Parts: sequence; C-alpha cells; structure tokens
Amino acid sequence: MVVGKISLSKVRKALREKAKGPVRLEKNVDMLVYLECILYLKELARHSRTQTQLTGMQTVQAAHVQRALTKVNAKFTTSS
Repeated sequence: MVVGKISLSKVRKALREKAKGPVRLEKNVDMLVYLECILYLKELARHSRTQTQLTGMQTVQAAHVQRALTKVNAKFTTSS
C-alpha cells in the first residue's frame, strides 16, 4: 500500500476547514500538527508490531492494529 505525501499546505487547508468560522493560524502551528500526526502514526506502528510479536505472527493484521489503537489513543488523549 502506497500512501501519498501530505504537504503542509494540505494540513493548513484541513485545519481551516475543520475550524468553525474564520480562524488565523499562528506561525508554525501547521508544522506542529503535522509532527503530532507523524508521532501518532509512529507510535501506532510500534504498538502494532509489539502486538504482532506477542501473538507469534510475522505479519501485522487489522486485529493487531485495533488492539494497539486503544493504547495509543489513550496515551495521546491524556498527554494533549
């Protein structure tokens, strides 16, 4: 599976679309959101790999990602 690259302009556009009403973004806020997303995905991949190893399998499956998702979501909701 190939995932396309996401540019900072797409991040800015998505932030403005999700905001209600006109909004001004401070300098580098788009970069911080982008980096937070990268950290989230990296942590999800790490926990998914751990779940895969615990089951003794070689391939990450959807069930492993789902189990990892609950842990990562809990971690990111409490730290933000």
